[in-house]
Amino acid sequence: MASSGPNSPATVTPVSPGWPGAGYTTAWANPDNIKVSDNSYATHSQSAGNNSQELDSTGFGFSIPTDATITGIVVEIEGKCAIAPGAVMYAKMLKAGVVVGTQKN
Repeated sequence: MASSGPNSPATVTPVSPGWPGAGYTTAWANPDNIKVSDNSYATHSQSAGNNSQELDSTGFGFSIPTDATITGIVVEIEGKCAIAPGAVMYAKMLKAGVVVGTQKN
């Protein structure tokens, strides 16, 4: 069984989720810092009840044959929270811009 990766995203787009009243409005500084693991982080100013925008990461450059069967996907997230102990990061998979699978934290 062949595998591919790890691959980093080519594009990072900050977006606000469409959940009314969710408060996902805090913009990220340096969102392109999520493209590589080099201890340079995207940051935002979080305060109580004010969560960050989502960051959509795309363009991972996989070349998947049309007859291939994908049996698993591994996603690794590196991050830290300096001001809010217990803060949670979530990861969601998108297929053609639509969430698939189960959100992980």
